[in-house]
Amino acid sequence: MSRPIKKVLNKEVRNFWEKNPVAAEGIKAAPGTPEFYEVFDAIRESDDCEPYDFSDLIHGYSFSKNKFVLDVGCGNGYVLSRYAMKGAKVFGVDITQRAVDLLQKRFELANLSGKFLTTD
Repeated sequence: MSRPIKKVLNKEVRNFWEKNPVAAEGIKAAPGTPEFYEVFDAIRESDDCEPYDFSDLIHGYSFSKNKFVLDVGCGNGYVLSRYAMKGAKVFGVDITQRAVDLLQKRFELANLSGKFLTTD
């Protein structure tokens, strides 16, 4: 009997992202280092990607103090860190432990707090 397609796809997706955290291949610094997050954030906020002011307009970081924010598929925590910097209470979930580890390291380096979980 074959396994349900959802379980197969979830495993394949999880395995891919465990091995390939977002943008890690294009960044020379090791994932989890301060340099990695600096380069990642610069790429993310570049004019040809999503400048911070535009990201703030979409996400509303500036108006999130004391609000609860859940990010599903939080990756290395760029978006959640922006909310946390503005005083939001943040919660993140991701399908991979690697992403959650990178997210926790980002928050640790920035002295931010949040709650994070690995789940699909």
